[in-house]
Amino acid sequence: MRISRLLGLLAVGLAWAAPGDAVAGPRVNYDPERGGVALVRKSEIDGPVKSQFEVAARGGEEVSNVTAVVAGVLFQAEARPAANLESKPIRLSYALRGKDDASLIVKCGEQQFASDTPAWVWAVAARFAVHPATAAVTMRNAPETAGEKLFHEHWKRKHGEQYRLTWARYHPELDDTLIGFHLIVADAMMADAEQYCEVIQGLDGDYSTSSPGEAPRRLRSARTLAALVRLESKPADCSMLNDVASDFVFSAAEGKLQIQGAANYQFARLALSGKYEPLKGLSDALRTNRHLQHQSNPALYRAVDDFSRLVAFFNHVERIDPAGMQKFAGSLEPVLERIPAIDTPIGLPVKLTKE
Repeated sequence: MRISRLLGLLAVGLAWAAPGDAVAGPRVNYDPERGGVALVRKSEIDGPVKSQFEVAARGGEEVSNVTAVVAGVLFQAEARPAANLESKPIRLSYALRGKDDASLIVKCGEQQFASDTPAWVWAVAARFAVHPATAAVTMRNAPETAGEKLFHEHWKRKHGEQYRLTWARYHPELDDTLIGFHLIVADAMMADAEQYCEVIQGLDGDYSTSSPGEAPRRLRSARTLAALVRLESKPADCSMLNDVASDFVFSAAEGKLQIQGAANYQFARLALSGKYEPLKGLSDALRTNRHLQHQSNPALYRAVDDFSRLVAFFNHVERIDPAGMQKFAGSLEPVLERIPAIDTPIGLPVKLTKE
């Protein structure tokens, strides 16, 4: 989304990255013909790209203060245990499963249960939770490296004034991961839901359970979602998918880990004071109509919800047992080596709207 200036309250670090630096599992390919959007690959840029960034913000005030830096996705919440699991120690382990998956196993007191969420979501969530940065992804309007700037100028000449090219930046644990791909698309949905509602369909493999016959319904929901955003917002407004006001609760049912709660899009507008002020009406409307998100892009938001819930769960584990959580996250290399990975896009085109 729109980035106007940096706020000085928190440091922002950017790391140089080359394609394939992160997770080294089976590669997932994206087909723009099926996905409907020609995403820009890192390999299309002549020279290095700045695909990574780090921003740490926790609590409502800090998260609000980094709106101009992270108009994207940020997760920092901590889940709380259900009443029957309160004050009980938690031990984490995993079991490798099949060729490219693994099961998360949780022992809470005397109870043991597992998560149904695939490892390409939970294992990355565990590594994300122990990292000091809480911002997940963002889309920036301006390129930063020489190669990005040169590509940007060529791209603008080719596509004219109908589209603008935004530049993706990823948390270090999310760059070139399948869940990182989902999160950057979730950010793009607020800029152009109609265009991005089919992107997950462009992934090869079984990462979308939607059938082709559901495409008309997805598009109708995406158009309604986009209309809602356009009605209440201006092009210069910012949105952030975050969990500041979310209440996550974890429990066990029939031997499975259950986590309730969800992150929500929060909109803000730059005020005369130079600070971003919340657009409560639009944020509340999106929360009330969360079904539109899931109907427009079901596979996307299922993965995003799972990731946000597991980050909150792992944040709880780290608070009550920081050494144990760090040790568990450090033990995940065998899992990370086998889970699917993807070359996350560096550029995402978005349709321009008039003021």
